[in-house]
Amino acid sequence: MSIALSYYQQAADMGLADSYSSLAHMYAQGLGTKQDNLTAFEYYRKAVANNAPSGHIGLGYYYLYGGVANVKVNTSLALFHYEKAAENNITDAHSVLGVLYLNDDSGIPINYTRAMYHLEKAEKTGNLLAMHNLGIVFYTGLGVSPNCSMAKYYFKKVADLSYDRPERNRIIRIGLRKAFRSFSKMQYGSSLRQYLVMSALGIETAQMNAAYMYENNIGIAKAHQHGAMAQT
Repeated sequence: MSIALSYYQQAADMGLADSYSSLAHMYAQGLGTKQDNLTAFEYYRKAVANNAPSGHIGLGYYYLYGGVANVKVNTSLALFHYEKAAENNITDAHSVLGVLYLNDDSGIPINYTRAMYHLEKAEKTGNLLAMHNLGIVFYTGLGVSPNCSMAKYYFKKVADLSYDRPERNRIIRIGLRKAFRSFSKMQYGSSLRQYLVMSALGIETAQMNAAYMYENNIGIAKAHQHGAMAQT
């Protein structure tokens, strides 16, 4: 990995703008170097300054979630950068925007039309997380009429396509984390809904937890009401 870092640095020094984003990713993840959010942030800024669309998604992440000293969370800037990345057909930006527009936890106004537009754009490129979230949209009736057939369609697509792809593990981690977080906050209906979604994907841990909640009559009534989709 340190060799890759060296080559990316050489490419960036030669003016290849996307190399700045590659460098930023390596520092953000600690690949071949010590993890350093500030350095990653600065490289993403250089990427954007040199007209590399890939830099926008990195800046969007840091403005949305923070983690960089002296850089404040700014949802307006986060939205701006994710939209810029999406305009350049970066599929992960579409996927993130789809979720941001579905809930107001981040301070971004709910917009179901924009949410569906971005999720469907991401899904058409094979983005598993977007497929998963579309399944949740139709399962819970978020901005659309509840449609179990459509929910099943998207969940089945995730199951069929994900076995040999790393995104499957990401979806599992996110889903179980959402469910556990909701349970810890005593939001039992939301927790059970998420466990049921993960159960449909064949996740044994989710199936066991859902069974426990049904056995003990925890959150059942609220689980079958339509609720908001959690932030990814």
